[in-house]
Amino acid sequence: MRLTWRDGAAALAVAVAPVERLTTTGDRMTEMYGASERDHTPVWFAVVTSTMGAVALVGGLTAITATSVMMLGVLVQALVALWALATARQLVAEPTHHVHRLRPRH
Repeated sequence: MRLTWRDGAAALAVAVAPVERLTTTGDRMTEMYGASERDHTPVWFAVVTSTMGAVALVGGLTAITATSVMMLGVLVQALVALWALATARQLVAEPTHHVHRLRPRH
């Protein structure tokens, strides 16, 4: 079976739709949470957490496919490390006026 130019156009439309959706969602979240008004995540933090996320993903997939207890341990350790990093960053981060506005007042 041969593909036509219409098949290519349809494939392109399907490929572009999620990208467009993610872009508009990101703009809305930036506006809602004021990400443009405060300091952004440090590069080192993004690199470390992305690496730990990749380790967790590989560990989890390997634990499932190879039924490896060791890789399950890698997954758990990576998740604990991610939790610890996120908690530590939250403790040292200065609150913004947006966070105070979202908290309920008593």
